[in-house]
Amino acid sequence: RQYESTDDAFIDARTVTIGAQIAGRITELAVTDNQHVQAGDVLLRIDDSDYQANLKQADAGVAAAEAEIVNVT
Repeated sequence: RQYESTDDAFIDARTVTIGAQIAGRITELAVTDNQHVQAGDVLLRIDDSDYQANLKQADAGVAAAEAEIVNVT
C-alpha cells in the first residue's frame, strides 16, 4: 500500500551544465547530490599548487630582469 508501481514514470528536473575556467585536480567538493545552490556559492576547490609554482617562477623572472636593469644602468 505504501509503494506506487508504474511502467511509464519520469522525473521532471532542471539540469545545468557547469565548467571551470581552468583545469586542475579537485581537492574539495563542497556540495552533495541534489543540493540547492545559489549564484556565487563555492562548489569545489581546485588544487592550485601548479599555479603557485608558476607564480613563483614568474616572480623570480621579474626579479632577475630588475637586477639586470640595475646592472645595465
